[in-house]
Amino acid sequence: MYKFYDENGNLVMETDYPVFEDYDPICRSFYVVEEDQARAILIRNDEQAGFESYHANIEGREAFSWLEKTVRMEKS
Repeated sequence: MYKFYDENGNLVMETDYPVFEDYDPICRSFYVVEEDQARAILIRNDEQAGFESYHANIEGREAFSWLEKTVRMEKS
């Protein structure tokens, strides 16, 4: 189980199957990678009405300066 928290410590996503990603500057798009290669995560919550998915940096990894949010990851 993975839990992701925002800068304020609020839980933003809990899932068994996170979408770990990196970014290709040539294609200008994110692509799925293994957890150890990930620099970003797709935050999504299909249970909340009106919740918009977004990409966020993963705390402690090389960040994309243009992504507005960073999340802390806990794995259990």
